[in-house]
Amino acid sequence: MFGGAEKTSPRTFNQTQPFDRLVGSRHSFSFDLKSATDRWPLVFLFEVVQYLFDRYFASSVVNSAFACNIFEVPFVKLKRRFSQVCFVAGQPLGYHGSWPTFALSHHILVWWCAKQVHPDPAWCTLYIVRGTR
Repeated sequence: MFGGAEKTSPRTFNQTQPFDRLVGSRHSFSFDLKSATDRWPLVFLFEVVQYLFDRYFASSVVNSAFACNIFEVPFVKLKRRFSQVCFVAGQPLGYHGSWPTFALSHHILVWWCAKQVHPDPAWCTLYIVRGTR
């Protein structure tokens, strides 16, 4: 599964390597996005995917996999029938496309925010995202 990954993504096997370029920096900041995928709005995922590709692709990736994933919850009854539940934020368990879709939209949001503050693209060399495996 990981064959050749060390050539394309050194962080796959060494997640601390990107921090080497920050050694000696006067300032660094860290944000913990624990459970970030649980709170990420689907409307933002949709808009990002639509902007990068098109509306039809965004609908199939985001709406079909996330928003239209409706299921019944038998232990919650509303007026003698089961409650139907769907995702409006977060990621459904077991959907393998959820993490890459979240990561892509998160990167775009961070880059856009940083560009509002620092129009010079040099900041990109100091931006690190460390995930977990």
